[in-house]
Amino acid sequence: MAGTLFLDGIDELDLDCQRVLLALLQGREMASGGQMGFRLISTTTRNIDREIGLGRFRRELYFRINGACIKLPPLRERKEDIAVLAEYFLEKHALDAGRRTPILSAEEEELLRTHDWPGNIRELGNLARKIVALGQSRAAMSELRNSGQGNEPGGGSTGEERVVESGCKGSFADRGTGTDSKGAGENALESQTGSERTTGQL
Repeated sequence: MAGTLFLDGIDELDLDCQRVLLALLQGREMASGGQMGFRLISTTTRNIDREIGLGRFRRELYFRINGACIKLPPLRERKEDIAVLAEYFLEKHALDAGRRTPILSAEEEELLRTHDWPGNIRELGNLARKIVALGQSRAAMSELRNSGQGNEPGGGSTGEERVVESGCKGSFADRGTGTDSKGAGENALESQTGSERTTGQL
């Protein structure tokens, strides 16, 4: 496999850019006899099915990157994961900054657990970076403390995520079922309904 191409926010591409991307994928397939030879990972913050219905996303491009779908709930519905993820991000950013990993108090861990996390994983990761940078978790978490969101979910998007796997390493002839087939490579799409996120591998 030649490598991996990551497109963050593929839904932000206008229709002309989507047409160019589709042509590149088709051209790569034709030039290599039906073999893509690389992995494409894409993300989106929108519901792609709805975008197609509204005429803002090309159906044929979606079929090129779509496959089996696995739904992942938003962070606010995975309360048991928040402490583990916070610890991971704190250790990561502390290591990057050459600092000691901050230790959160029980009250601060509870604050993380009851926060709504409209920004999902990225919001948690950015907060951990801020805690490390300031060196004072109380000061870094003051906005959370004053937000007053508690554990009530926000009224906007569901934040639901989907992971879709399909293949582009092999022939596109096997893509009709939308499932991963042997020799067809791997594709992943992560989507959130509302604040939808999609990751794809080709």
